Parts: sequence; C-alpha cells; structure tokens
Amino acid sequence: MIRPVKILAASAWISCAPMLFAQGTGLAASAVIAAPTYAAYSIGAGNTEKRVDQYSSPFAFIVPVTKTFTIDFSTSYAASTVTSNGAVTSSIAGMTDSQIRGSLVVFDQHAAITVGLNLPTGRYTVSANQQEAAGQIGNSFLLMPVGGMGVGPGGTLGLAFAERYGSWNLGLSGSVRKTGRFDAYELTTGVLRFEPGDEYRLRVGIDRPIFDGSLNGSLSYSKFGPDIIDSSAFPTGDRVMLQSGLALPFGENTLSVSFWDMYRRSGEMIGTNSPWENLADLSIAWSIRGKFLSLQTSVEQRIWQIEGARAGDLTNFGIGAQFNIGAFTIAPSSTVAIGKLHSAEGGPTASLQGIRGQLLIRWH
Repeated sequence: MIRPVKILAASAWISCAPMLFAQGTGLAASAVIAAPTYAAYSIGAGNTEKRVDQYSSPFAFIVPVTKTFTIDFSTSYAASTVTSNGAVTSSIAGMTDSQIRGSLVVFDQHAAITVGLNLPTGRYTVSANQQEAAGQIGNSFLLMPVGGMGVGPGGTLGLAFAERYGSWNLGLSGSVRKTGRFDAYELTTGVLRFEPGDEYRLRVGIDRPIFDGSLNGSLSYSKFGPDIIDSSAFPTGDRVMLQSGLALPFGENTLSVSFWDMYRRSGEMIGTNSPWENLADLSIAWSIRGKFLSLQTSVEQRIWQIEGARAGDLTNFGIGAQFNIGAFTIAPSSTVAIGKLHSAEGGPTASLQGIRGQLLIRWH
C-alpha cells in the first residue's frame, strides 16, 4: 500500500523556509502550532461494517534563530480504534515519533540545507490486538491525521536550490533519509524487528505569476531501499509524484485548483508480491477573505488504482474559516467524505463514509 504522503510535507517545508525567515528572528518571532483533529471512517454497512476512528493532537514549535537559520520541533499524540459490527477489535494510543529539523539558507536565498532527526518517542512493539488499528491508519487513501505511530530512529539530509529565469522560478532539491532498526511487532514466538529502507529523493519544481495569481508544478522521484524484517529484505517499490497548483484572485476572493498523482512501482510484502498502485487527487477551493474573518469551501476527488483496476473512490466536501485574536490565528475546518472501496477479487463494492474536524491554533 502507498505510504502516507510525507513527500508533500517535506517538500513544502523546504520551499516555505525563506518565508519563515522574513518574519523576524529569535524567540519573539517564534510560532507555536497545535491542531487537535478527529477523523472517523465507516466501511461497509450492517453486519459487515467496519469503523476506523482517530483522535490526534499534533504540536509544532518553530524558531527563526537568525534571518537565515530556522529550527522546528514537532510531535503528536494519537489514539486510534477499529470497530467491527459495533465491537472494538483493535486499538492503539500513545505519542508518535518527534522530529527536529534545522534549515540554513545560503547564497542570498538561492540555496538551503536542511538536516532532520527522527526521535523514536513513538509507540513501538505493536502487540497482536493493536496491529489492525496500526495498519488501518497507514492507508493513505483515507485522510487520517497520523499515518503511523513510529518509524524508528533516523536522520534526513536535504539540499535545495532555486533560481529565477525571467518570469519563472526553478527549484531543485534532493534528500537522503536513513532509518535504524526497531522492534515493530510482538508475536507469540517473539519480537519481530523492522528496519525501513533508506530513501533517496529528487524533486524539481517550477512556479510563476499568472495574471494576478500564481502557477506551480513539481515532479518528485523517491527511490527506496528494501525494508528489512528480521533477516529478510523486501523491496517496496519506488515512488513518482506529480504536483501542480493554480491560484487566481477575484477581488478579495481566490479560486484555487490543485492536483497531485502518486505512483508506486510493484514490490514485495511478507510472503507475497505487492502490485503497483496509483493515487490521484484533484481539489478545487474558493476562499472569501474578509477584514476579520476568512472562509473557504472545497471539493476534492480522490481515485485509487491497483494494477490498473479501480480500488477506491472518495469525494471530500470541506469548509473552513480563519480569524485572528490578538497573537493567535484560529482556523477551524471540517470535511465530509463519501466514496466506495472496490474488491480486487471482483467481490462486492463496500460503501465508505467519513468525517474529519480540525481546530488549528497558531500563536505567533
């Protein structure tokens, strides 16, 4: 299954670094972000209904130490439950891993160096009655806030370059991630040790002004080493991701259109082959900006394919707001999801419904 879309978050952080530096330096310019989130999805109906719930509370602290150097820290608490036919069958709760990242902008903001550490503060050694819940939240087709409780100790080194050519901005970035081995699953015969494969990522991006708005696009390629489970190695398949976005202002309002497509090559899982997958997402949003309150409505269509066969469809309808109270920015949002999951064996199609609510609070 396609891993959670962490490519988006990592790429966006590097590209947003220069904007953070422009806001000032030191503790007085720091920001604290909290985003308590609840998400729930029901799959099927009647006696076959399965429900996946998750409450999470992400936290981030950002400090622009100088005009060219920023440090940020992030972690989260998450509690997830799987219910089948009205009875809880699996649950897992606890802290996730923590991340510390530093970014240094050099060469007159034409390049950035990013170093990140993943601290193993998450919930490890998943027992048998927690495995279903841990697996369900890792489904990137859904919009679970936290896709995994921990991935082991590790580090990431990233380099990014940007240059302007006329009206176009061109960016190129690359990164290497190394993760250590950890005890992942508790079995009756002992503990199963797991080591995620190393990741090598290359990304090229462009953007330019268009009318009074902006147009951007990027292409990423991620090469993964084999995951090691005990003494066996399983190649999981490389990833290719295409992203694009268009923002057009209409007076005080803005129309935004974004699209991304992530393809994973075929690989292996424990004891079986893992077929190739493709996940595509198209989103359209309309933002209304007021003096004290901004509103946004959106519709998003997500399509999941496995080896060319339709595996799932999901439509998300969202609404959100943003307003300021003193030094706080408050942004509540909610999403309703309706879709279907298709059986790869030609079996019956299962209905899919979901809700998601978030209250993002930023102190700055």
